[in-house]
Amino acid sequence: MTCILGSFFRVSIIGLCLVPSLAYGQDPLLLTRGLSTSLPIGTHRPELRSASDGSLVVAVVEPGRKQSIGGQVKHQVYRLDSNLNVIGKPFPITRTSEPYGEPADHRIALVNDEIIVVYQSLNYAEGRRSRQGPSEDSAIDQSLLLARFTLDGEELFRAPIVDRTSDFLVDNFPDHCLLWSQGRLLVSSGSKSWSVHIREVSLNGVVLEDHIFPVGGNGISGAIGNSMHRHQNGLRILSSNSPAGNGALTATEVAADFTLSRLAELGGADGLERHFPTDSVTIGDYTLVTYIGRPVAEGRDMRYNPYHPRLMVFDATYRVVQDIQLAELGFSHVHPTMTILNDQLFVAWSQPSDSSASAPQVQIERFSISRVQSPPSETRMPPVLCGENPWYERVYKKAGGAIPRELDFRPDEGIRVDGSANPHPGVDSRTEDIWLYTQLQGTTFLSTSQDGLVFSDPQETPGPGVGINDPRSIQLPDGRWRVYRYDRRRGGFVSSTSIDGVRYQQDPGLRYKLQEIDEGWVGVYTTFVNDQDEVLLVYLGAFPGTARLALSTDGGENFSFIRRNLLEDEEYKSCHWIHWDPRALILADGRIRLFTMVQGPQPPHPGYRAVGEVFSWTSLDGGHSWNMDPVVSLTPEDFLPVGLYVWSLNDPWVVQLPDGRYRMYVAAVLSDDAEGTNQRVGILSATTPS
Repeated sequence: MTCILGSFFRVSIIGLCLVPSLAYGQDPLLLTRGLSTSLPIGTHRPELRSASDGSLVVAVVEPGRKQSIGGQVKHQVYRLDSNLNVIGKPFPITRTSEPYGEPADHRIALVNDEIIVVYQSLNYAEGRRSRQGPSEDSAIDQSLLLARFTLDGEELFRAPIVDRTSDFLVDNFPDHCLLWSQGRLLVSSGSKSWSVHIREVSLNGVVLEDHIFPVGGNGISGAIGNSMHRHQNGLRILSSNSPAGNGALTATEVAADFTLSRLAELGGADGLERHFPTDSVTIGDYTLVTYIGRPVAEGRDMRYNPYHPRLMVFDATYRVVQDIQLAELGFSHVHPTMTILNDQLFVAWSQPSDSSASAPQVQIERFSISRVQSPPSETRMPPVLCGENPWYERVYKKAGGAIPRELDFRPDEGIRVDGSANPHPGVDSRTEDIWLYTQLQGTTFLSTSQDGLVFSDPQETPGPGVGINDPRSIQLPDGRWRVYRYDRRRGGFVSSTSIDGVRYQQDPGLRYKLQEIDEGWVGVYTTFVNDQDEVLLVYLGAFPGTARLALSTDGGENFSFIRRNLLEDEEYKSCHWIHWDPRALILADGRIRLFTMVQGPQPPHPGYRAVGEVFSWTSLDGGHSWNMDPVVSLTPEDFLPVGLYVWSLNDPWVVQLPDGRYRMYVAAVLSDDAEGTNQRVGILSATTPS
C-alpha cells in the first residue's frame, strides 16, 4: 500500500491511499484505490455521474459504425453498478441531424434522475472539414443544444440553447461546462474574443440570464475546459492559465450576484503544464479537481508529450495537499471526470487502448473514501490499534542486543535531496560517483554526488531504463540490460531491453501475467539475478500487499509464479503490520538481502505520530526463501541525534559503497520541529560504520 501524505507521493506504486491533510482541526481524507474497468475500444471523453439508484451514468463519444435513418450516432450512455459492471445496453444520446449538423463536445448532469445532456453541434462548409486542430475552425456555424433522457434511455426533450450562431467571437462552444444549481442549469462556454459566458438555463433550454466575463485579471483564467461546483453561498470555477501561463490552476468565486473574485492560484512554476480542470467536487473541507498535465520541458507536440490525467486536492485554506498523476498516458485531451456515490469516488478518463495507441478507450476507477480521525491538539499519545508491532518478537530492538556491522545503519547529517521522494541510487563502477534518481508528482529527476552525501541539484530526466547507472535496470545472464515494468492495463509485467545499458527498446508481449490471487493489484517490486543465472521478481500483490515470488529460468524472458506469502506476513494484513517497499541487494558472497518497510495500521501524523521502520531479510538459496535479520535497521527516531524530525520512512534502497560500507537512501516526511511545522518530503541516508 502507498499512503500519500501532504506532498509526499511514492509514484512507483499503482495501488495507493491518499491522505491529503494532517492538520489538527480537520480529519485527514483517505482515498484507497480499488476496482477498475475499461469501456469498449473507441469510447472517448467520458462524463461520469451517479444516480439515486446507486448506478453510474457514463456519457462518452462513441460514433456509430453506420449511418442510420435517425442520423449518425455520435455519443452514447453506459450505465454501470458500483462494482463497475455494465447494466443493460448503451443507448445513443446525440446524432447528426438537420439543421444542427454534427455533435461534438458534450457535458451531462443528473437532475431528478434525468440525464441532462448539453452538447456542441456544428455545420461545415462542403469540403472544408479538417481532421486536424479544433473542429470549429472548419465550421460555418455551431449550436449549443440540450437534451433530456430517462435513466433507461427514453428521450424526453431536445432543443437548442443557442441556435446556429456564426459569430464565434461572441460564442464558441467547445469544452463548455455545466452545473445544476438552485433550480436551473448554469452553462459556461467561451468565445474567441477571450470572454466567458455563464448562462442560466431552464430544463427546457430557455436562457433566463446571460452573464459575460472577460478572461484573466481577477477572474476566470481560461475560457474553456473549466469546471464549476457549489461553494458556500455561491459557486467556484476552476480554470487554468496554461499553456501561456505558469502552469497553475486557478480558483475563482462567483458570488450570488455573479460578481467575480479570484481566490487562489494552485500549483504552478514547477515545470508542469496544468490544463482543463474538467471536474471538481468537495468532500468536507477538501476540494478534489481532475485535470490534465504534462511536463513543460518536453514540448507541446502531443505525439511526443501527451497529456495524462491528474488529481489535485486542496484544503479550505487553498493549500495544495496533493497533486498526483493517475495514469501514465491519456488520449488527446483525456477529459478526466469524477463522481461520488455513497462512500466511493469514481474517476474516469480517456487513454490509448490496449490494441492500438491510435484508438481511445475510457478507463474508470473506484476509490473508497474514509476519514482518519485526528486527535485533539492537546493529545500527544496515539491510540493503540491492532496491538504493537509483532515483528519486534523476532528482532533485537535498537536499544539492546548485538547489531551486525553490515546492518548497523547510522543516520547521516543533513538532507540528500530536499523536496523529492522515491530514491533509486546507483554506483558508477568507473568513477565511483553515486547517481540518485528520485521522483515527484510523476516526474523523474537525477542528482549526482562524488561522496554520496552532497548531491547536485536535481535535473529532470526520462523515466527508468533510459540512462546509465539506473538501478532499476538489471543485467541479464546473457549480458543484456533490462527494465521490468508493471503494466496495469495489460495485467502483468512488460520489459525494455538494451545492449549497452543506455538505449532501450520495448519488448513485445508480457514477461509475467498476474495471478488471480493478486486481485489485479501490484505494489512495489524488485528484480535481480542470482548466482544460478535465475531472474527473480519479488512483488507486492493483493492490496494492501504482501510479497510474492516469480521466477524465470530462461534468462528473464518468461516468469512463473512460485510462492505467495513470501515473507510470512499474510496473517497481519488486517492490521497492516506487513512488509512493504521490498528492494533487493546482491552481497559479495552471493547472499541476497531484501530491505522492507513496516508502517502499521496508522499513517504518519507530523507532530503526533511517526511510523515506518526498516527491516531486512537474507536469502542463502538465491532468493527462493528468506530469513528475517535480527535487527531493526532504521527508525524515524534514529534521526533525532542529527537534528532531523522525521515522521515516516519509505522506499529504502541500499547500495554498497566503493569502500565496502553500505548506505541506505530513504524517502522521509520531515518537519522543522517536533510540532510538525513545515511538513515536506526529502531523501535522507544512513551508513554502516567502517
